[in-house]
Amino acid sequence: MKVRSSIMQTLSPEAFRVQVRIANRHPTRPHQEWVRAIPDLQFLLIRAGTYRYEDAHGAVTVEPGQVLCIEPGIDHVLTHLGAVEGALTGLHGELGPGRWIDGDYRSDPLPPRVCTADPRSEADFLACAEAFEGYHRQRRALVDSLATVLIVRLSGGWTGAGSAAGLSGRMQAMLAHLRAHAVTGCDRHDLARAFDLTPEYVNACFRRELDTTPGEVLHRERCRIAYTLLHDQGLSVSEAAAAAGYEDPFHFSRVFTRLYGMAPSKVR
Repeated sequence: MKVRSSIMQTLSPEAFRVQVRIANRHPTRPHQEWVRAIPDLQFLLIRAGTYRYEDAHGAVTVEPGQVLCIEPGIDHVLTHLGAVEGALTGLHGELGPGRWIDGDYRSDPLPPRVCTADPRSEADFLACAEAFEGYHRQRRALVDSLATVLIVRLSGGWTGAGSAAGLSGRMQAMLAHLRAHAVTGCDRHDLARAFDLTPEYVNACFRRELDTTPGEVLHRERCRIAYTLLHDQGLSVSEAAAAAGYEDPFHFSRVFTRLYGMAPSKVR
């Protein structure tokens, strides 16, 4: 008999280690209906057709390109509304150790009932289903790893600040501006002037959509440039630091080591 823990664990997307019970893909008949409750989380990508999902909290319509998240233990009805064949692909499982239905954990942020899929999501869902159906020697590890990538990517749209299909247009523009000026320097004040915002609002946008700061993005971009120079062109640490925009090679080395887990002098 399982003894339930009195402490519910909270998992951020960084801590997700998805354990898949089933990953599948299948057509659906016109007006096909499922009346059920399931034992674990289900993420269901609508590939073709329109569906109605209803539980005690109400009903929603789900269109192609959207993902439906169904919590375990909830009585619900899923109905294919179309007069022609539809198509679904999805997975059942847990986001980490323990069971959602037993109150062992919850995710933060919580998955919404419906979110918009990333452009790569269909390929991700299909890859999970193919691996689940296959006979790879490390099939279980492969399926769980693919599902973890899928759900972590999908979780980018769970906060309501944007969707997994992409960042807001303003954030994409700010990132492009920062990358274009990474070497010469670009901080929140520069972004604020370029986009007619306050520096505080720029920081809030980065925190909300990326969970980071403009300064941290600048370091990532500069270190990425430096890594290429060190690895592909054989520049010295001081040369790569200067070329990437760092005046102090020692500061560069500290930042690089923090981001890459090794000193820039170890790059070969």
